[in-house]
Amino acid sequence: MITIRGHHLFCLLEPLCGIDLPNALFNDHKTLNSVADKILENPGMQIKIIVGPDDICLPCQYWDNAKGYCIKSPEEQPGLYKLRMQLDKASLQSVKIIPGSVFSPIDVYIKIKENVLKDIFQNQICKECPDISSCSERYDEKLRSAIERLYF
Repeated sequence: MITIRGHHLFCLLEPLCGIDLPNALFNDHKTLNSVADKILENPGMQIKIIVGPDDICLPCQYWDNAKGYCIKSPEEQPGLYKLRMQLDKASLQSVKIIPGSVFSPIDVYIKIKENVLKDIFQNQICKECPDISSCSERYDEKLRSAIERLYF
């Protein structure tokens, strides 16, 4: 089982979808890509959905275990930490998932497809994220492709 925080469900779309995206935002995020690889290698695995640091955050080079937050942009802390927690909560609320719930990857992304249209993604879930404009450009295509890859 792996743990994934609410907003990372959406960040994972890019590496899960398998679409060759020029200037992809997350191509250099090793822990995000490694979790996506684990999911694609074993789509029947279980994912525990949480609010807060997950299996993407904790092994990341930017995660400071002593301080309990990402140090990539320390000048923005604790504001960035609070923002990420809000993104987690908004993500789970929109997808209708209770923190601590366990799902298979395909079930999670089907729930996202059923509950989170592009407009909701842009204007409710990740509206405060600095990468929202470039990330949302191909949202529907990335979601559709990720689901197809998880099915097969």
